[in-house]
Amino acid sequence: MGLTLSIYFAQLIEVATLAVGFYVYKALPDKFKVLVLLVSISTFFDLTLGTLSRIFGSNHVFLQFFTPVSYIFIIIFLFYGIKNNSARLIKWFLFTGYLIFVIIAKLTFESFMTIDNYSSSVANSIIVIVTTYFLLTNSSIKNSEYKPNIIAMIGILVYYGGGLFIFALSNVILSPNNLMLNNIWIIHSILHIIFDISLIIAFIELGRIPNAKL
Repeated sequence: MGLTLSIYFAQLIEVATLAVGFYVYKALPDKFKVLVLLVSISTFFDLTLGTLSRIFGSNHVFLQFFTPVSYIFIIIFLFYGIKNNSARLIKWFLFTGYLIFVIIAKLTFESFMTIDNYSSSVANSIIVIVTTYFLLTNSSIKNSEYKPNIIAMIGILVYYGGGLFIFALSNVILSPNNLMLNNIWIIHSILHIIFDISLIIAFIELGRIPNAKL
């Protein structure tokens, strides 16, 4: 699969994910509506970045805004519905701690004009750790209503875990080796497709469960 084909196919799957999400929206628990909103924002970014890069010469500046937005929505999804004070404290610590890190990074060592490898690596690391924790602690739940939750978290783990690997290789991505650069972004597109397919499956499963409570 070539780079251009992989990007277009990933965008097609993303639009399909959004369509399925809207189709079953009323049947979705509130925490999954958070993911529909995230996919909506992601679709808007993906479908406009090409135009923006042609107008401004680069889309790196605009990508800087999507990383913290994506991070916040995923953390909200993972912690949604957890009532105990410790979890709430951890959630707000993850919000504020990361946003403070991003501000410091942008003011010091991470340019707006390059790929946000440091900010993305930190965000992906936190998401992978938190998702892994929730998967391990909830994997024994047999309730069929919880199955879509597990499916979505597996998709999150694959996408953001793979993204962590990609951003850790940012020096390779930014190297003049175009073949390596293309291969890396093909992998990124494949990870994005896996994530979106996991959401499609989860949305469809929830659409079959009336008044699902997660």
